[in-house]
Amino acid sequence: VASCSPRTHEELFRNTLKKAGLNKYLFEMANIREHVSWVHAAWPEEATEKAKDLVKMAVAKARLLEPLEEYKVKVFPSVLVIGGGVAGLTAALCIANLGFKVYLVEKSDELGGITKKLYKIYPDNINGKEFIDILISKVRNNKNIEIFTSSNLEEVEGYIGNFKVKVNGKELKVGCIIVATGASILECDTGINLLELEELLKEGKIKRKGKYIFILCSGARNELRPYCSRICCVSAIKNALEIKKIDEKNEVLILYKDIRTFGYDEALYLQALESGIKFLRYENINQIRKEKDRYVVEVFSPLFGETVEICAEEVIHSTPLIAKNAQDLSKMLKVPLDQNGFFLEAHPKLRPLEFQTRGIYLCGSASFPKSVGECIAHALGAASKALTLLIRGFASVEGTIATVNEELCVGCGICTQVCPYSVPKLVINDQGKIVSYIEKIMCRGCGICAADCPFGAIEVKHFTNKQEIEMIKAISNKITTDEIIYTIKRVLLDVSNKVRGETKKKIERVLKRVEKKKDIDFHKLGMYVYELKSSFNEVKPVIFEEYVPGFGSIEIDAEKCIGCMKCEICPTNAIKLAYLDIVNLSATTKLQEELKKSVDKLMREKPTEGIINVPKFVYGIGKPIVSEPLCIACKLCSTACPVDAIKMKTEWDLDAFVTSSLH
Repeated sequence: VASCSPRTHEELFRNTLKKAGLNKYLFEMANIREHVSWVHAAWPEEATEKAKDLVKMAVAKARLLEPLEEYKVKVFPSVLVIGGGVAGLTAALCIANLGFKVYLVEKSDELGGITKKLYKIYPDNINGKEFIDILISKVRNNKNIEIFTSSNLEEVEGYIGNFKVKVNGKELKVGCIIVATGASILECDTGINLLELEELLKEGKIKRKGKYIFILCSGARNELRPYCSRICCVSAIKNALEIKKIDEKNEVLILYKDIRTFGYDEALYLQALESGIKFLRYENINQIRKEKDRYVVEVFSPLFGETVEICAEEVIHSTPLIAKNAQDLSKMLKVPLDQNGFFLEAHPKLRPLEFQTRGIYLCGSASFPKSVGECIAHALGAASKALTLLIRGFASVEGTIATVNEELCVGCGICTQVCPYSVPKLVINDQGKIVSYIEKIMCRGCGICAADCPFGAIEVKHFTNKQEIEMIKAISNKITTDEIIYTIKRVLLDVSNKVRGETKKKIERVLKRVEKKKDIDFHKLGMYVYELKSSFNEVKPVIFEEYVPGFGSIEIDAEKCIGCMKCEICPTNAIKLAYLDIVNLSATTKLQEELKKSVDKLMREKPTEGIINVPKFVYGIGKPIVSEPLCIACKLCSTACPVDAIKMKTEWDLDAFVTSSLH
């Protein structure tokens, strides 16, 4: 299909295929709207040519499309809610009211979180403790909710619909997880913070005819915490008004960098101005000192253009909400944190309340500072997402997932390091070989593992290597003859210096034909050069004279070595493989022994000529060999080795190295 936008119409066309009895993946779309007409409107002729190329590529790929299977997994009808604050309680109650089992885990010995300590909740002026006690009572009386206080999550494994977790030694099985761990308020050195002021208001300890200074953005919007805490301004102004209500003669000054009372909260700011509360912009607080029974605040004001001293009976710091220490929980759930330590949503607009890891949801101040009302709204949203999954009863995964070819996989573990969803794992297969395993239901088909696999052992369905190469072939004739000749000559000359035998002779014959520009199918030749070049990694020539003789050596355990060549990080090129001719993939099994003998023979005959990496498909056949005269025992190779196959035989002698270098 060459029209419309896949964002809006791809699913429509796929559903049409299903109605017609065809597999929905037998479909390819050329996006000639966003990729052509919308961006190249000023160049209609060139845009038309580009559209033709996109259609050609789509047709080339469509010829190789295969029917794919979508995978489904049954969802266990229960939920784990982590955190017993207002967000966690709301989410748990919402889910339990519809008959699903909920396990509520709270780290402290009581439920309620920060909300329990609030004097009044804005804008309804409800007492925080009374409000949260009603909510806790409903949760405790719900037979579908099992509460764990003074508890921590100990283990998590599994995937969407089938998570296995351990809480206080008890194993639980849940279909999804909601993270509602909340946030903490930053303590202050002098004066009190907003939460401590809430306690004073609750206990009626506010003095009359007093002077009060609020310092907004205290501890926030600086190098350590560059973010705005969002709710501090509203909380400070709300409490300043409460102080005014106690006694109109109370003097209240709010020092601010910027006022953030957005939306309906603007009315609160106007009310504060009308009540006589004063506002003064500041750039930085120089000093806060205590003199007898009062505080003296030294602050630079851009209004006066100088530092001024202000006295008050009480200084209230509007400190930010800060993220709780969630490093361990983040690693356990395999979900990310942002630079400020808060949990990171998949996308705040396109996928709010979700993590990249499917089946795990987020609500409350665990993601960023929120008011009580916002926490409740987010909790209901996260509960709705969880209920959608629970009521449906199964989770499905697209057919476009990564698959592992165990014959090519050598278990280097690179895929486990690069996957943003922590899906690949190293396992031992039936033949006793360490290989990568990708759980179908967890894979998101992003293709990062396939791109990083050095052995070409991972491929993403619907985006296979064959399909991509055919797309390139479809438009390869767009390149001019001169461009092809220049590129081919450069590549062939480069490769001819790295190979031996029949391949070298073949390249030389091709070069002669290219020079004459006669009887050449540039399309086939271009693909030949592409495949030839892609079979090799960068060559590192060894020149012994450039290096000081080594003062140490390493030992490679041939049984452990998987031939991944990560040890090529060697700064003196002391680790190398011999020259190898290009070998077809289908021939590697038959020629395995011959290739091994060839490597050994060449290394004996020409140990100092140079280094070349073997083609991808014969990795693991030849093993790295160490040139002891070059080895300086720097340990970089042993650090890089993923299977701990490299050990130090002798240690680095720095004095000897320096002395030799000077000579």
